[in-house]
Amino acid sequence: MPFGIAQIGKAFRNEITVENYIFRVREFEQMEVEYFINPKDWEKHFEQWLAMMKKWCAFLGLSESDLMFHEIPDNERAFYSKRTIDIEYNFPFGMKELFGLAYRTDFDLSRHQKFSGEDLSYLDAETGEKFIPHVIEPSLGLQRSVLATLLYH
Repeated sequence: MPFGIAQIGKAFRNEITVENYIFRVREFEQMEVEYFINPKDWEKHFEQWLAMMKKWCAFLGLSESDLMFHEIPDNERAFYSKRTIDIEYNFPFGMKELFGLAYRTDFDLSRHQKFSGEDLSYLDAETGEKFIPHVIEPSLGLQRSVLATLLYH
């Protein structure tokens, strides 16, 4: 611990108004990492992921002046998230979300554990500590990344 699982796949949504080229579509490619951590270290890992996402923006060639890191307030965050930051980009049609970073706590594994009846705790062999891993989830839309990169260059 920590360890992560990365995935990329097709996602679908009931988008009423399709607009802005490939930005608002009904079908898109989503990239995510489920990064499992000890809950006592969540802030350190969250900041590390945020730094990596900033480096990824620089690697894509995106100007820092076109980026905004929007901390989502408690009353606007998803119920399962303890902290969420949206990384927004200044597209020609305005500032819109490019990536997201969420600290999902142990919500997913606790729910799986509750309904499956299986113990999903992790036992740290070095410390003897037993806990349900928490999850930090960076998510990135592939098409939005490509669009931002093409617009910038």
